[in-house]
Amino acid sequence: MMTSEFAKKIENKKAVLTVEKAKCLKGKTVYWFYYGYTGNQNKVLQMTIGDIVSELEYYSTQPCEGYASRAEYWKSYMTEEQLKEKENTLLLLDENGKNNFIRAHVNSGLSNNPEFTCSDADREVYYVRKNKRTKIELTDKYSGRSIILSINNYDEEEYWYNQISDGQRRKIEDFFGKMAAYYTNVEIL
Repeated sequence: MMTSEFAKKIENKKAVLTVEKAKCLKGKTVYWFYYGYTGNQNKVLQMTIGDIVSELEYYSTQPCEGYASRAEYWKSYMTEEQLKEKENTLLLLDENGKNNFIRAHVNSGLSNNPEFTCSDADREVYYVRKNKRTKIELTDKYSGRSIILSINNYDEEEYWYNQISDGQRRKIEDFFGKMAAYYTNVEIL
């Protein structure tokens, strides 16, 4: 995948990876990149989204010679303010718990929904979902009957029903009945 494929989303401000979006994407595979230095050449990488943890929590599991962990080393010399900054910096790990140095500064004051950046807080991380479709399960609240559909991916700003085809709408109505289709729970799988 080339960085040019990100250009349209970046222009529409839909490609920035926020903490909230990353939470919704856990377990999903994405392409990601950030504008880098000359040697980086804006390389597009791929990862399956894993956990979001504080920097202090992550480094409490990382070895450090002479200390129980890197976090314990930090605690030996950092001020309370510096430790608080480590606690308020979130890391986005991949599915294997690997740190790709994607971080969000929670108390930066820039946004209620912090954005992920690379190691430089002013360089945003952009993403595109790898898979072009999402599975949803519709369940009738009363009968418990359910049906699974595969729909185009959508952003949280869009309503899932706008992404289904006329044939899928008919399938829903045939399965639940025209009126019962309005009494369903929707779960993203």
